[in-house]
Amino acid sequence: MNLLHNPSQNTDIFAKTMTKAELADYLGISRRTLLRWLDRLELSGIEGYSKTDKILPPPVLKIISEKLCL
Repeated sequence: MNLLHNPSQNTDIFAKTMTKAELADYLGISRRTLLRWLDRLELSGIEGYSKTDKILPPPVLKIISEKLCL
């Protein structure tokens, strides 16, 4: 489900829990590319983020979106 074409839905996209696969689909990139990006963002010190978790909670998604300028 690609929400990039509907700007009215973009504002709430990071307000819900998402899997890494869903985030990759949203961004239009492969899951592997997303994992590489997340490795480079140095998110290890952020509460609620684990490299091995498949689910990203809203606070972590907000930080990711800010760091990637989404």
